[in-house]
Amino acid sequence: MGDIHALFSYSRCWLFLGCASTPQQESTGEYVDDTALIAKVKTAIFNEPPL
Repeated sequence: MGDIHALFSYSRCWLFLGCASTPQQESTGEYVDDTALIAKVKTAIFNEPPL
């Protein structure tokens, strides 16, 4: 019975840690913010007449 509880606790821990962001991987919110910022910068660059 103790092995089942340990396995459940271990798998639940990995489930929650799998959704956390790491220094090498950005979170969903960071990705959305970066994408919006990149779109604004690209629009500003393409709207410059000399370019």
